[in-house]
Amino acid sequence: MLLNDFFSLFFPNTCLICGKALARGEEYICLGCYQGLPKNGNSLGEDQALRKRFFGRLAVQNAYAYLKFLKQGAVQQLMHAIKYDHQPELAERLGWSFGRDLLKMGLDQKIDIILPIPLHPSKQRRRGYNQSDYLAKGLSEGLEVTWSDKVLARKTNSSTQTRKNRMQRWENVKNIFEVIAPRLVKEKRVLLVDDIITTGATLESCGHALLKAGCAEISIAALAVAH
Repeated sequence: MLLNDFFSLFFPNTCLICGKALARGEEYICLGCYQGLPKNGNSLGEDQALRKRFFGRLAVQNAYAYLKFLKQGAVQQLMHAIKYDHQPELAERLGWSFGRDLLKMGLDQKIDIILPIPLHPSKQRRRGYNQSDYLAKGLSEGLEVTWSDKVLARKTNSSTQTRKNRMQRWENVKNIFEVIAPRLVKEKRVLLVDDIITTGATLESCGHALLKAGCAEISIAALAVAH
């Protein structure tokens, strides 16, 4: 403990948002910045507006997003750290907090399994991890519902969705997912998890593959949603 205190004094961990040294017990984000994160306002129930984004495209039973994504904002900093600065455990920690909120809403009684959106194997090798796996693991611990990264696979290494419009995003991800373990989702209620929702094209494509494989219904959850 004394050695840890010594290193913390001279090499303090700093908040990923404000850059100030973290106090004992704080991880990744200081308490002040954590309390200031722009929640998506779904503490009393599901996000109806988010679910409506999928009307006519994918039958979504429930839809949830934890944070609001605003350009140049704190959530963008966190998402960048998670995806590009080798901080996937932050996704797990936030996923756990998100999961505890969803547990209070009774979502654990509405789903049977949590599935993260998969990365293409080549991209996962380059990055070293899939951030959505960590998010799904945290949600699983918070919601007390099982998760699996052995059900879905990405067949095609699609180009980045950045700077594409809605139609281009859909064409970019159409038919790129496959269900490699259909027995795990047949007649099951699935919570499909992604790190951020913009147009929802990726979730839509993945959701259609799951429905084709015989899952009973699909709900979606994301760490952040772009407004």
